[in-house]
Amino acid sequence: MFNPAEVEELAARKRLLAAESDLNRQALMGELSRLRASAEKVERVFRFGKSTYPIVLATAPLAGYFLASKTGPVTKILKSAVWGWQVLQRLKPFWDKWRQSKAAEPDPLEPEILD
Repeated sequence: MFNPAEVEELAARKRLLAAESDLNRQALMGELSRLRASAEKVERVFRFGKSTYPIVLATAPLAGYFLASKTGPVTKILKSAVWGWQVLQRLKPFWDKWRQSKAAEPDPLEPEILD
């Protein structure tokens, strides 16, 4: 019915594919851990911004006074920084909404390794 050489060849191919699958799974897990580390760094930066928000809010009137009364290269830089801060504040609700939608999604199941 089946040639024993063909059966052995198919069994060897199956073992090779299983080993390759394990290597790919390990590589994917490594990439996922690097991605998580990068996401944690970004989250730390945003957390820092959130913690400094009250200080920025308190110093904004002083910055506005100095920006309105004096001109020069430092003033241009400060105006750009204030503009950037305002843009970030307008984009923050979209960022929060996106993060909430990501948090609501279930985590993908990690594949089980069957021996």
